[in-house]
Amino acid sequence: MHRIAEFIDQRVNLRHSLSNWLVNKGKVEPKTVQGILRHSRIQTTLDLYTQGQFLEAVMTSGGLH
Repeated sequence: MHRIAEFIDQRVNLRHSLSNWLVNKGKVEPKTVQGILRHSRIQTTLDLYTQGQFLEAVMTSGGLH
């Protein structure tokens, strides 16, 4: 059972790291990352998988397109 928990934890960390990098460093549009992650709402992607500085930048620039 411990190995399964480790696998799930690694998968979650990889998912978070990849999506965080795509939006913040890779300059990939959040809507694209939303599709990759298969979230039904963009807010889920922004809340769970991105850093605060990106969200601040979006809000400052007038929101999402």
